[in-house]
Amino acid sequence: MGNAPKLCAYSSFIEVSDRMCYNLDTLEEISINSDIEKIGNEAFDGCINLKNIDIPNSVTSIGSYAFGRCKSLTEIDIPYGVTSIKNNAFEDCIGLTSITLPDSVTSLGEKAFRNCTGLTTITLPNDIKSIGSNPFESCTNLKNIVYHYQTYTNLYDLKQALQNSGVEIDGSI
Repeated sequence: MGNAPKLCAYSSFIEVSDRMCYNLDTLEEISINSDIEKIGNEAFDGCINLKNIDIPNSVTSIGSYAFGRCKSLTEIDIPYGVTSIKNNAFEDCIGLTSITLPDSVTSLGEKAFRNCTGLTTITLPNDIKSIGSNPFESCTNLKNIVYHYQTYTNLYDLKQALQNSGVEIDGSI
């Protein structure tokens, strides 16, 4: 880690504000305080050297482009408690290989994982209610999508399963 900055959000905050660490390319690690409820839009967008992040269970919402272009991020544990992942939240996180969304997530935004070219497997929550258009656009290595304990290898079959479960889909998957 060396002299790379480490960000700790203090208890006087209830959210990581929009663009708080935008393009801070020296940031490698984040530890967010357990009082934080929301990660704002573009909060860590462009933090290309970010490798580790600890998101507490108190977080309920991850904003648009919150972790966009965090190319060094290889894994992220999205805690139970997060209910909403906004548009493009993890766009261009090319280092991510696998994501499990907890059952608390009910809304997945448009292009949430766009261009996550390293992503091979994603597990969707059983209780998801709405999915924005093209959440996995340009995820060229995505081979397995797990939903309701079944693995889908193509997006058409997944879309049919989601629609049969009553999930609102805004456009293409």
